[in-house]
This record gives sequence, structure tokens and C-alpha cells, in this order.
Amino acid sequence: MFLRLFFPPLVDLFFFVFVFPRTRTKKKKIVGAESTKIIDTGGPNFVLQHICAIRRIRSLENATVVVIAECNLGNEAAWLKQKMRKHPTERLCFMDEDNGKPGVRTTESVKEQMAVTLFSKLEDGRVCFHHDFRSITETETGTDLKGMIVEQLRTYNKEVAGNPPKMKYSGKAGGNKDDLAVALQLNLLFRPMFFLNKAKYGNFHRGSIRL
Repeated sequence: MFLRLFFPPLVDLFFFVFVFPRTRTKKKKIVGAESTKIIDTGGPNFVLQHICAIRRIRSLENATVVVIAECNLGNEAAWLKQKMRKHPTERLCFMDEDNGKPGVRTTESVKEQMAVTLFSKLEDGRVCFHHDFRSITETETGTDLKGMIVEQLRTYNKEVAGNPPKMKYSGKAGGNKDDLAVALQLNLLFRPMFFLNKAKYGNFHRGSIRL
């Protein structure tokens, strides 16, 4: 099980949880998502509560959780990792892909790789929602969140803007949000790195669950 976190400090908290099944179709199943204000949740404690909710899903009780935290704004991933250490959780792994520091940095090159991976999976029909989709956000139902994800995926696209013109991938045209769509892409892109880098993450592989 993978948990992907998008975390701009003191603004919004968006995160995503994934399960990668053993089925021949190799579909990526979204088992949970949240979209809420940190000030309303307590930040790290809310993340831990979400993990507990996911681990109540049948066969995920002992799943390894891999946190992929975006850290473009500074040290937010390191801050989260430090805070969550105060509440030890079994089988919890932080990916450290920002020059050895916690989190991942989404440069324009990385965003392009993420988008290409996303579009390929969507075209092949290899992304779906888990039948027991979980959310603990009080202001949004699971159905609401699934609708938000679908809508953000619909509006996420390649854009050319600026002077001189530059190409970028975004879903923010017209004031829209794309945080959950980005969460999905980070999950798809960095998941193989977690399994391939046995030197760094091998100790966590044994507990990873595939449905």
C-alpha cells in the first residue's frame, strides 16, 4: 500500500493511498483519498488516522505504507516525518528522493514524466477505485472525493504559456485545482523506484501488500 502526500505547510493537505494488485490487468486501485485544511485536522495526526482507516480494509491490516511527500516549497516533508516519529507506526516508510532528504521534488522534467505515465495508464484502463474506498474527511464524502479525482483528471493537460512560451503540465486552468491528480501521478511514477531500490527500501518490501 502506498500513501502519497501533497503538503504545502499551513495551507492544504491532500493525500492519496494506493494498492497495487496482483491481477493480470495490473490495475492500480485507489483505496482512499483526503482533501482538507491542515488547520481543521491537526496535520500528522490526521494522516495517521487515515492510515488506520485504510488498515481496517480486509487484507490491508499489515500493509506497508510508503509516504511520497512533495517538497517543492521547502522542508515540509522533513517536518512531517519528524512529527510522525512522535507517534510510531509500524511498517511506515518515507521515500527520501530529494538528494537524500525526505520527499520528492517535482521539477518540470519530473512533471512531464508523471503526466506521460498517467495518460498511458488511463488510456489502457489501468486505474480504478477500490470497492471499499475510504475517507475520513468530515466535510467530503467518499463519493465527493472520487468525483473530485475524476474531474481533476479530466482537466489535467499540457499547456503552453509565458514569454518566451514554455510547456508545462497542469490542471489549474480557470482556477481549478489539480492536487489530487498530481498525487495520483506521483504514486504512479515513484512506485517502481520504491521496489527497484532494494538498498534503500528493501527492508520494507516484505510487508508490501498487493491485492
